[in-house]
Amino acid sequence: MGVKVDGLDLIEKEIYSKYSRKAIDKAEKRAIKAGGNMIRNKVASSLYGVRDTGLLSLGTDLRDPQKVGNEMIANLYWRGDHQSLAYINEHGHYLKGGSFHKPKGAGVVNTQLKLNADLYFKILKGELDRK
Repeated sequence: MGVKVDGLDLIEKEIYSKYSRKAIDKAEKRAIKAGGNMIRNKVASSLYGVRDTGLLSLGTDLRDPQKVGNEMIANLYWRGDHQSLAYINEHGHYLKGGSFHKPKGAGVVNTQLKLNADLYFKILKGELDRK
């Protein structure tokens, strides 16, 4: 048993008649950048607590939003050679002896993403409501 929604196409058509595609893309980029910077700050501050040298938290950055297909995407990443370190810190790794080691900061990034999802969408909505 499925549900058919006829009004969504009409809503999109109405939005596109009021605003140009360029204006919509610009608003989406601004909103994703604002929300992404908030998430980046939360992740960086949580990684700072499990720091060794602090480079992992300081290297946290956000790529500029880009249009991929029909979606606007921005990636959270780590500058320099910290990509593998961030992955190991988040998911753990096996030691030479074969035992699994879960670092002190394991799961910190995923936890921050889940905890701040509502705030992220609230920021996106607030930015999109602006003209």
